[in-house]
Amino acid sequence: MADQLALTIVTGFIARDGSKISGEGDYDVVKANRGLYNIVFRPPFAVTPVVVATQVFPNDVNNQGGSTRDNAVVVGITERQFRVKVGNGNGDPEDRDFTFIATGVGLSGAALAAWEAEEHRLPDVDVADEA
Repeated sequence: MADQLALTIVTGFIARDGSKISGEGDYDVVKANRGLYNIVFRPPFAVTPVVVATQVFPNDVNNQGGSTRDNAVVVGITERQFRVKVGNGNGDPEDRDFTFIATGVGLSGAALAAWEAEEHRLPDVDVADEA
């Protein structure tokens, strides 16, 4: 089993519209709702990774910055994806740029080959309205 596991690091800088600004690793971004994004790992991790996310606002190094309440919350994590919610200083969901890093045990060897041989589609995303 040890020959099928490897340390994996996936990073991303995601724009408010869900497009990728920069990053490393193979993943898709699904904008689920206002301020709500799913990041889908391709391939998935072997076990649930550690994910850290932070909001980038207003993305100007010469600015004094937004409120410290402008934030990003990792809502949930699985081997296949994580969900992050970003919002404004009032705590309301709002589309904002954010960065993330996910690290953990990834697939390799025969386990990776088996995953690559399968057909993959994006997971269903709950897009229910948020208050």
